[in-house]
Amino acid sequence: MSRGFRLWYLEGSRRQAKLRTDVILEMIPDLADCDVYVCGPDEFTEKVLDAARSARVPESRLHHEAFSF
Repeated sequence: MSRGFRLWYLEGSRRQAKLRTDVILEMIPDLADCDVYVCGPDEFTEKVLDAARSARVPESRLHHEAFSF
């Protein structure tokens, strides 16, 4: 049964992953209407959350867990 979700994997080093808002919106044009789940290193998690906030995703739709190395 489909639950209507999409999953994106960002592979490569932190330098290779393009976490700018414009790049993310190119991949996910309807981001503002989505729930965003992110888990990863602190810096990565913050970049994704910053991009989501810039795209006007409401705080109630941001779900995250960060960790440090």
